Amino acid sequence: MTNQDPKPLGAIFTPLKWAKWALQETGAFQAWLEGASVLDPTAGNGAFLRAMLELAQEQNILVSASMLARLHGVEREAAFVEEFFALVKADIGIDFPREHFVCADILLNAPPVQADIIIGNPPWENFTNLPTDYKNLVKPLFYEYGLVASAGDVLLGNSRADIAALIIAKTLVKNLQKGGKAHYFLPLSIFLNDGAHEQFRSYRLQNIDFAVQSIYDCNPHHIFDGIATRYGFASFQRDVQQQFPIPYFIADDIANGTGFKQQTAQPMYRKNAPLTVTATSAEASSIQGFVKISLPEKAKPRQGANTCGANDVFIFDQYELDTENPAMVRVSNASNAPLLLPKQCIYPLTTKINFSETAPIPHKWILLPHNTHTGKPLTEAEVQAHDALWHYLSAHQERLTARKGTLIQSLVTKGLWWALLGVGAYSFAPYKVLWEAFGQKTFTPRVFATLAGQAWQGNQALHASICADSLEEAERICEALRHPHILTFLQSQRMDGTCNWAQPGRISQLLSFTRETESLFE
Repeated sequence: MTNQDPKPLGAIFTPLKWAKWALQETGAFQAWLEGASVLDPTAGNGAFLRAMLELAQEQNILVSASMLARLHGVEREAAFVEEFFALVKADIGIDFPREHFVCADILLNAPPVQADIIIGNPPWENFTNLPTDYKNLVKPLFYEYGLVASAGDVLLGNSRADIAALIIAKTLVKNLQKGGKAHYFLPLSIFLNDGAHEQFRSYRLQNIDFAVQSIYDCNPHHIFDGIATRYGFASFQRDVQQQFPIPYFIADDIANGTGFKQQTAQPMYRKNAPLTVTATSAEASSIQGFVKISLPEKAKPRQGANTCGANDVFIFDQYELDTENPAMVRVSNASNAPLLLPKQCIYPLTTKINFSETAPIPHKWILLPHNTHTGKPLTEAEVQAHDALWHYLSAHQERLTARKGTLIQSLVTKGLWWALLGVGAYSFAPYKVLWEAFGQKTFTPRVFATLAGQAWQGNQALHASICADSLEEAERICEALRHPHILTFLQSQRMDGTCNWAQPGRISQLLSFTRETESLFE
């Protein structure tokens, strides 16, 4: 199988030259020569083991049977296993022992091999994107290995947990000798994203300590062709308590051989927070010493309304008042011809252009069939009270009922199949401080006031907001959020240009919440 073939479970083959780089950079190759055993737990076509053998060949080292016996590979795809044996024979002239490169799933049915060194490139795939049958098999393991606080968490806010984190956790606990070292190419979300990987960043799994010893941030230079995920290479040691800061190496110009520049990484404000990357300890101290912005408890940052994949049902790009009935508006989009819906259920939806307009005007609108006081979905009787609304939603009932996701399905099973997620009483506050949370490199919050009686809404993860009851309060919050330290902090989190740029959880690290509202600062 080649790199152009389908990649089961997020498989991303490691280029052989980078496998060699990893083996030499970490000292794993030299350790093997000196007697250490080595395991690649998700070996694919065996790039790391082949690189080990090629390095020996390049240095005119005769690989003995005992040296081969210290190399182990596990791979779940039979085609990859057979490709490995063929490549080793053809390229290196070695008949690799079949009992040391086995076809098995490291999470479910692998032999109980333990090694002094683990090195590999586990699949990169969010739990939410795994095949349903496989999800059901591995879901309990996220809890077993301490990656979620309860068995249900992986289906809720932690559904973005990566299968790579689970494989790393399992192999650190079960397949690495005491005091052993492990090295992986991996998605940097494990270290840099808030939310899903907080439990991993406790640096303790099943009562076993482990320490991250170094991280190589390989973005934006490409090691893996066609991969948009932010990725890197990290080294761990088992049975060692985590110390900070962690040496953090940022790709300078790999292609031209100038390598990596060293910085440092450490969590801010709490131990399991995403890592903050700084060039100097003084810069880290400045970030750590920032006085958090104090806000009323109701003003927690929120994402925008989430249609759960039904944008064409709920979001419109044309809007006009009905001349015959001022309580109705005519809306449409590419999927829906103009139709009349109750004006009270249609809200202006922020778009990118709104953040550069002097006086924002709506370019899109969103249907929210929710109670404006509680934020809860309207009851069936309340929806049916609006004939046009009920008729429209009923026409899409099958589509809305089939939306995927545990949270939306919990509402569907209650008969509330017209509901959206990310909607609460806060959604209908008269003023919002809104900002672009996705894909940006700057942080420019601004105040959006109710328009013609309807509150502006953020669009899912694209936008985040803090609600306010008055213009004065909104302007005070907005001014506080414009403190230059916040941009410095966001840039230090290495998420510029990504979907995790300024999401609510990241901004919340700079906030404290109180019932008192006299001051915005502690």
